[in-house]
Amino acid sequence: GNIYVNEVLFLSKIKPTRLSKNLKMKEIKKLIFNIKKVLKLAISEGGSSLRDFQNTQGKSGSFQQFFCVYGKTNEKCSRISCKGIIKKIVISNRSSFYCNKCQI
Repeated sequence: GNIYVNEVLFLSKIKPTRLSKNLKMKEIKKLIFNIKKVLKLAISEGGSSLRDFQNTQGKSGSFQQFFCVYGKTNEKCSRISCKGIIKKIVISNRSSFYCNKCQI
């Protein structure tokens, strides 16, 4: 779940440290749209296989090929118009990755 949260927040341009009570209705709608988008893609790709996970047919998931921020510390933001760098922070003992420029 943490991987998908990072990817959804990136697509929604929301920084992981933002409090939900401070989100505008437009941002909430964008968040809902991107939750559905990321989860549909992740399901269609069999999830994320970061180590040795395999499904019941013995296949690994391939969603990790679509990561925009997760695990990409110090890499350039994948948005062409952005000059940001992916940063890593820890929130509640979970790693969070975000672009320091386009996620506010």
